Amino acid sequence: MKKIICFVFCLAFCLAIGFTAWAVEIDPAAVKAENFPASYATEKGGNIVFGKSATAYSPDEMDTILKAYGGTLQADAKVPASYSKGKAATAYSPDLTHEILTAYGFSTTPEAIEQLKDPAGYATVKDGNIVFGKASTAYGAEDFNRVMAAYRLPEVPAVVAPAPVVIPPPPVEKCIDVDEDGICDNVDKCLGTPKGAKIDERGCWVIGVQFFDFDKAVLRPDHYAELNEVVSVMKANPDLRVEADGHTCDLGREKYNQKLSERRAKAVVDYLVNNGIDPQRLSWKGFGETQPAYPNTSEENRAKNRRVELTPSIN
Repeated sequence: MKKIICFVFCLAFCLAIGFTAWAVEIDPAAVKAENFPASYATEKGGNIVFGKSATAYSPDEMDTILKAYGGTLQADAKVPASYSKGKAATAYSPDLTHEILTAYGFSTTPEAIEQLKDPAGYATVKDGNIVFGKASTAYGAEDFNRVMAAYRLPEVPAVVAPAPVVIPPPPVEKCIDVDEDGICDNVDKCLGTPKGAKIDERGCWVIGVQFFDFDKAVLRPDHYAELNEVVSVMKANPDLRVEADGHTCDLGREKYNQKLSERRAKAVVDYLVNNGIDPQRLSWKGFGETQPAYPNTSEENRAKNRRVELTPSIN
């Protein structure tokens, strides 16, 4: 017996909780609006204070009240003619009230009506069906609010924001650097430089103009240390052959620049031979001003073009 009582109590409690969970409620902000019928409810300190007297409302006033509960008159909804066309305050019977509520999107269930004990006479449940009262009744605001608590609105599906479109970054081009000189092969102008070679930003093994005085092909002693690095690289790579290629800028006569580039390339080769490099591993050429590394548009670029490049090869 105790188990049955407990079950009935729990069932009633669950129904009450379920009923409360989906019941519609009046919006305090709507009650504060200027056109809201003060006889129905007012808002004080965030609380709703319902009117005490039974009142019949005009269709315009009822529309405002039902909108405060979240309802919206549905297009082409069926409502009593006295509601759709009338202007006078009217007390509707429960069955017509239900018809108006349905037109605003509200719905109820037999389980919810069974929980509605007050106001008496609004509706009963027989054989699982709701039977609404027929007598016209002007409800007090508290009673009508209890009626509204037996109704609900369709659940509005949550609006899920579309996932942001993620544009993947362009693939990072893998740097392939076969000669391991720190310059990727796709931009390396001088592939195959040996390890330890001092290169420029193009990836080329270059002996600059600073090794020579102006208009001279004699190596300056204060730069022997850097040339000795070339000697070290070649001794560390005994199978390495090197061609010294002389270049100039575009200042001066073309024939003169050709001879000057040859003399400077030959001076580099002679230094390497004098410091222990087999002459069979060395060769030299002059290209004059025909192969500038940079446009001859500034003194800085011209200085870079006055150079000796070392082109390596393997026996």
